[in-house]
Amino acid sequence: FIVAVCSKRSCSPGVGGVLDPFLSGFNRTLVWDLRAPVDAALVVEFPGGGLQKVGDGGRCEDWYQYSVDTSASGDGTQPQRFCRNGSVDHLELRNQATVTITVSPQEQLNPPLFTVTPTTLQKKGRTVSVVPDPNTSVTIKKSPQGPDCTVCVGEGTSRTCGSTQTLSDAQTTVEFSCSRPQDAFTVEIIRDLDCTKSCSYDSIHSDASFFPDFSKTFIWDLKVSSVKSFQLDFPEPGMRQIPSGDLCPDKHTYSVVMYQRGTVGVGTFCRNGTVTRMQIPYKGRVTLAVPKDTPLIQSDFIYSETTGSVWPVVVATLPRGQSSTEFYSASGIPSDYGMSWSFVVPPLHNFSVEFVDPQKPECQSKEVKVTYLQDRKPPLDKTLTDAQLSNYQGNFNLSLTNCDLKKNSASSLLLKYRVSVFRSGVPCTYSSLYYYISLLYTDHIHNS
Repeated sequence: FIVAVCSKRSCSPGVGGVLDPFLSGFNRTLVWDLRAPVDAALVVEFPGGGLQKVGDGGRCEDWYQYSVDTSASGDGTQPQRFCRNGSVDHLELRNQATVTITVSPQEQLNPPLFTVTPTTLQKKGRTVSVVPDPNTSVTIKKSPQGPDCTVCVGEGTSRTCGSTQTLSDAQTTVEFSCSRPQDAFTVEIIRDLDCTKSCSYDSIHSDASFFPDFSKTFIWDLKVSSVKSFQLDFPEPGMRQIPSGDLCPDKHTYSVVMYQRGTVGVGTFCRNGTVTRMQIPYKGRVTLAVPKDTPLIQSDFIYSETTGSVWPVVVATLPRGQSSTEFYSASGIPSDYGMSWSFVVPPLHNFSVEFVDPQKPECQSKEVKVTYLQDRKPPLDKTLTDAQLSNYQGNFNLSLTNCDLKKNSASSLLLKYRVSVFRSGVPCTYSSLYYYISLLYTDHIHNS
């Protein structure tokens, strides 16, 4: 067992060698412990033909094997094994390493077995300059299963390192100790948009040019006066609702929650769909999740203040031609509370509504109510198990009102439904109906 201690300029001893014959006729294991300052690295060279790396379970045919272990330096790598006569003529190692040579009785040790010299440590970390928007904080979190890596901010005595950092300054330089921090960390970009006093916000967009390849979650916390609602307008072609927990094909998954007697999950959405607007009372949150190594697709939406419904409203513009679109109720709807959908149906088109396996809650009183509203028509109430509207025309609203829930009940109201649209030859309006009846009456008089 030999210890080689290195300064930044030289190592002593700097050659891995032994006097030959050294216990020839025996199996021999020779170990060198190489040590250098923490800000230095080691270059180990193998003269006389180089080495070739062998995998786990492999062995050298001549029973002359090298092993290199750098785990003491904390780099997280596994020991490497080599045989003689290969293309590896040197290794660049961290400041602490162990070189082991195992030799069979028949083999001779021909020094020098290797040479070691110190060198300047090349930083393999990564530095990122972060410029948060106003009213925005950036949180960098270590993933539980991620590789060993730390994140540092600040300089000198104010420098801090750890597994989590939260940034809110106008400009901050972030240093990671590993070369691929996106494998170890996730980033949350949280913007607070408070319209309780004044609201000058217009277009909201997701921008993280300083973390292009990280797993990112954009969070917008939205708040207006308690007697008002905030409105979200989505650019064409709108948003498409998907089941909670599903992911979007383009890996950009949006979710909307509101805070009304607890957290209510309004829905999960992808780009490209029929939903063009939402109104959320008082306070809520919009989230966009994008996995690592995914180019960010810019998708602006408009945030404004409005006077609206006391519960969430989703506005959907249905396409022309034949189509079928699925929608989902919010999760966690409180007792005697609900939500509404407002549908814009193309002219000369019929629509039908079909409920798909609705989940009933445990009710203490009343029952879940479904209400349809159309212009110039009285409200139409139905239950979850009733047949819903079929072959109707015109724009319509669908409202879902929860019952008075039993306390501590495990079940909750969940509704999935499908709106189908198809072309129709005649518009169903009061004027067309009057015209059609007049034609029938005229034809009757003429025939009689």
